[in-house]
Amino acid sequence: MGLFKALFGSSNSKVNLTDLKQKTEQLRADNKAWESDFEKVTSLRKQAQDLEKNKDLEKAIETYILSINTGEKSKRLTFNNYAFDIHRVIIVLGKTKQKEQLREFLREKIEKYPTVAESENWKDRLQKLESK
Repeated sequence: MGLFKALFGSSNSKVNLTDLKQKTEQLRADNKAWESDFEKVTSLRKQAQDLEKNKDLEKAIETYILSINTGEKSKRLTFNNYAFDIHRVIIVLGKTKQKEQLREFLREKIEKYPTVAESENWKDRLQKLESK
């Protein structure tokens, strides 16, 4: 009865099947839209990983950034859905010795996501870069 109470208020209320069907359909549509957005991000991530394995690091960075941008523009996805891609950009920029681009990327992500746990690591990394 808890589900009905959450959806319709009092547990003594008559359950309106039409309302239940509408809410169920809305949930299905929302889930499908989330799945579509997530599929775009993961598809780009897979492409970037393949590029990285093939040592095409510049193209891998571009593709990871495209994946991040896709995730950030989505109203349904959250940071955790594309955090891996942010991490990989940081790693690959470091591998390719693109220090200025890495500094700028870290600053941007620290500003955009100041409360995520990873931001402390980003701050440490940025501080090390700026002290050199």
